[in-house]
Parts: sequence; C-alpha cells; structure tokens
Amino acid sequence: MPIEKVPDQPGLWREPGWKAQTPGVYALIVGVSRYPHLPDGGGAEAPDAFGLAQLGSSASTAASLFEWLRGAFRHDGLPLVWCRLLLSPTAKEKKALDAAGITHYAEPTDANLKFAIQSWTGAVPAKDPAASDSRTLFFFS
Repeated sequence: MPIEKVPDQPGLWREPGWKAQTPGVYALIVGVSRYPHLPDGGGAEAPDAFGLAQLGSSASTAASLFEWLRGAFRHDGLPLVWCRLLLSPTAKEKKALDAAGITHYAEPTDANLKFAIQSWTGAVPAKDPAASDSRTLFFFS
C-alpha cells in the first residue's frame, strides 16, 4: 500500500497501517535550494555571501526521489513504509512542487533536521527479525 501524508505532522509520510517494528524501507529525504541568508533568499542577507547564490534543483531533485520511492520503487517484500520529507525550494521549484501536489513537507531548519533525524532513527525497527529485514535511506541535496 502506498504511503500517505500524516496530518498534523509536516513532512511525515507513512503506510496507513504502519506500526512500530514493521519491516520496510525508512527514508529521510532533504533538499535545500533556497538559503534565506543568500541573495533572493527572503531573509536578512548575510554581510558577505562570498559570491554564493541560490541553487536551482536540490529541492526538486529530492522531491523527484520521493515521488519515485512512493510510486515506482519496488523491492520484493520490502515496501517504503515511512518517510520524512524536508524541502526548501526556490520560488520556481515551489510552483512546480505545488502543481505536482507535493505540498506536505517541512522546512529543513536546524530544529526540524534534528527532529527528523531523531524520529527517523526512532522509527526504524531495533529488534530482529524486523531490524535485519529493514533498510534505511538518507538523501541530502
């Protein structure tokens, strides 16, 4: 069964029948294209950006991986059961993500990244046989 967004938990997607210690693939996907303190980032600009600019595809690349995982990914007997998605898209990427219906994600702030890592590692089964049968995926762009 495909994963679904978990209401009131920004960025969390789970298989509807998911229970702790369920074997499967557990993913944490992060894509950062928009940096608030670089030019055109929407925040207070850093005193010296060292010539750095916004990225154009990191968030959309992460979103594409997420879409592939929840749609076309197949591993015999090992479905994607849990995923946390954190994105910081540029305005252009956000428009494309909105059009594709990818709106359930959290900003990859320091606090959100710490929480995402803790909840991801806490969700992965710790006892066999589920632990041996499960896989984890961490993607950061």
